Formats: sequence, structure tokens, C-alpha cells
Amino acid sequence: MQCFSSKVNIDKSTSIIIGDCGTHSSPIPIANTPQRYLGHYFDSQGIVRKLPKILKSIRASLVLWKSTGATIKTKINILKSFALSKLIY
Repeated sequence: MQCFSSKVNIDKSTSIIIGDCGTHSSPIPIANTPQRYLGHYFDSQGIVRKLPKILKSIRASLVLWKSTGATIKTKINILKSFALSKLIY
């Protein structure tokens, strides 16, 4: 039989309290901001929607590229490399 001595890294961990649990006696701190797990953000209410904020950020950045006078091929490359990477991540 093989044994492992795994531990939770308290410095890198946070807890998300769901519902009313009274007092919190864990050494792991409570998260004040939404936490990312497997590509999704969570808080005490559930999954947090980040897509509207990401789309607003992409639009604001692409407006700057609009006035450069780039060709359509260059604009497509900018869109593929910049905007899609923000959506995927």
C-alpha cells in the first residue's frame, strides 16, 4: 500500500461560504472577490458572469485599432489574436 502526505496550501487557498454558516473557524480565509476554478468564477451566490465585462473590454480595445487604417487582413489577425484570446481565457 502506498501512502501520500498531501496538505492544503493555506497561503494559496480561499473558501467560499454558501448560505448562513454562523461563525467561520477554518484557518483558510474567506474569499472577498469571485474566485476562478476550472475557467469559471464563483462567489457565495454561484457562478459569476464575466462575459459582459470581457466584451466591454474587447470593444474598448478594438476601437483603438479601428483608426489605424489597417487592411482587412490585418484587422482579422488582430481580432483573432487579441479578442479571441481574451474570450478563451
